[in-house]
Amino acid sequence: MRWYKLSLIMVGVYFFALIISLPVHYVVSWVKPKQAALYSMRGTAWSGQAKVAILSGYRLNNINWQIKMWPLILGRIQYNLT
Repeated sequence: MRWYKLSLIMVGVYFFALIISLPVHYVVSWVKPKQAALYSMRGTAWSGQAKVAILSGYRLNNINWQIKMWPLILGRIQYNLT
């Protein structure tokens, strides 16, 4: 029974690591926002940048974002967008 619990913990840690290292271009391709487009993306969904963003017809250059993980785990969203 002990190995079963350890296996579940290891699988949980593995999936958590996959989620926090998820590249942003995968997230954008899955979500497909209608009024937003990001070009030349780098980083993860949690912390990254885009050279060009078009939001509702407005062009923005050199966008950086960071979503903080601990507040998100606690049910709040806290982010920096520059």
